[in-house]
Amino acid sequence: MSSKRSPPSSDSSCDSDYEDKRRRIDIDSKLFSGLSIHIIQAKIEATELDLLFSLAESNGAELVTNNEQAEVIVTAISMRRRLERHIKWEIAKEKAVVTPAWITQSVANKRRLACGDYAAVCSLEECTKENCPDHSPKWQSARESSSPVPTTPRNLSYLARFAVQRASPLICPNQGLLEQLAVIHRISNTPRYQTLKEFTRIHGIGPHTARKLYATGCRTVDDLDRYYGAELGRTEEDEPVPEDEISGIRVALELRDKLCVPMPRGEVEEIDRVIAQELEEVEPGCLRTIVGGYRRGKEMSNDVDIVYTHPKKGRERNLSRRLVDRLRSLGLATHVLHITSFRSANPNHAPAGAARPDRPHWDTLDKALIIFRLPATENSPKGLHRRVDLIFAPFETYWTAVVGWTGSTLFERDLRLWAKQKMGMKFDSSGITRRRDTKQFFPRTEAAVFELLGLEYIDPTLRNADI
Repeated sequence: MSSKRSPPSSDSSCDSDYEDKRRRIDIDSKLFSGLSIHIIQAKIEATELDLLFSLAESNGAELVTNNEQAEVIVTAISMRRRLERHIKWEIAKEKAVVTPAWITQSVANKRRLACGDYAAVCSLEECTKENCPDHSPKWQSARESSSPVPTTPRNLSYLARFAVQRASPLICPNQGLLEQLAVIHRISNTPRYQTLKEFTRIHGIGPHTARKLYATGCRTVDDLDRYYGAELGRTEEDEPVPEDEISGIRVALELRDKLCVPMPRGEVEEIDRVIAQELEEVEPGCLRTIVGGYRRGKEMSNDVDIVYTHPKKGRERNLSRRLVDRLRSLGLATHVLHITSFRSANPNHAPAGAARPDRPHWDTLDKALIIFRLPATENSPKGLHRRVDLIFAPFETYWTAVVGWTGSTLFERDLRLWAKQKMGMKFDSSGITRRRDTKQFFPRTEAAVFELLGLEYIDPTLRNADI
């Protein structure tokens, strides 16, 4: 049985907001054609609910009131216990159970996005992927969507002090002006600045290390080759270079011509797929999210960052070493720049060789920084060497890790400042704690991380605060 809804009419301000959203999104009557959708109304505000009903119906969906008749269940509920108040668990496992964002993002992108990327309940993610009605030629993974078009939350302000209160898209309204100013800025930079900037392009060399190298007399990348290779010009009074720094940066220098080649989104996704396939052999049932610039919508990436977890407590421990051992045995991981374990991790002492110009804040998560190379196939030669960071988080801090590793650098810095100055809390990728009594908090969704910190949720594609 179909469920018909009409636009809200009781509040003029709601009417205006509703019509504004409707005008911003095109209608495609074939987008959800032939698809039966059931929307669970709990935890969804009236205005948003009316928008969801209208978007789904105007784009061809059949709205049903019986959840057993639906192919897709839309809900803002993220916990199994609460979801079972509205739908039997056995039935839910036979459906694609997605968040409301699946509808709005699909309409905004003018294509049905993959349900798995919008699974409402973590434990139903695999079922949602399997039950996704992907027979439509318009079906496409959100990871393949080259131009995400999120709706900007109304309470964000471009004038806000903190980046976590601003919308920062990849391309801003004044992008042309910024590019011209960037040219002027580059002209006025000193030779020292240009040298430091060139050094920090080498994986493993952050601003602090770059300044130390400059102080030793290094001025070119060739100087770095000699410094980390033959170590010419060093005296007994010089501070010794840690061996892990030597090996990690030396590899980056040797492969710099290959590692500096940006990779498109498709290659990032293929690397993720291959690693996930091997991870399934090592520890079945893991969950993962590609983070970093890829998740913020960048068309090209310099490296690949992936956060992993396992729903069963403790299964993620030592998983980094087990996975890396397998990748090395298969010839997929050609170099290991750095690897940690839960026991040895120390947030105050980042390994020297693992210092990264774009990751100044080191967390206590288990991680492996490797050089990865896609295997050759019938249709393509062996891939280029690529930097890949594998981050393993306990299930209870998974979404905190995803937020912390999505970036951008300035956004993450302001997120930590906001947590400290405004909320009296400490935030990093490892978790959230209250400073006065060290009480820990474990948000179960990405949106819950923002809610816990008293912030409006910002889509990943609007977190490009460094541009």
